[in-house]
Amino acid sequence: MDVEQEPDSQPARKRPRIDLGISERKRGKSMFGIVLGTLNKAKIEDKERNASEAMIDQCLEAKLRKETDSVRRTEETKKGRNAANRKEEDLQLKDSIVIQATKHAFTTLFSLPMYI
Repeated sequence: MDVEQEPDSQPARKRPRIDLGISERKRGKSMFGIVLGTLNKAKIEDKERNASEAMIDQCLEAKLRKETDSVRRTEETKKGRNAANRKEEDLQLKDSIVIQATKHAFTTLFSLPMYI
């Protein structure tokens, strides 16, 4: 009986071990160390860059907050001045109405003929 085996059902073969000499192993470890050093250096630089960007963002937010407060205070001052000017104009208008009414009363009073 010939039973065909599928390629997946073949028993797993062990990978043959590579015989490296001492100098070749040292070279491999050295290269691996260089790669790890490069990765660690990139990781440190990334942390520093993120910290720098966070500091810049914080400064920009503080500056924006300061400018917003300044604009808000300016607007409040302007509104206060406008309200004060309106009150002053209202008072002047009322005073002028009272003065005109008083003048009118005096002119009508003195313009009446005297029959006494």
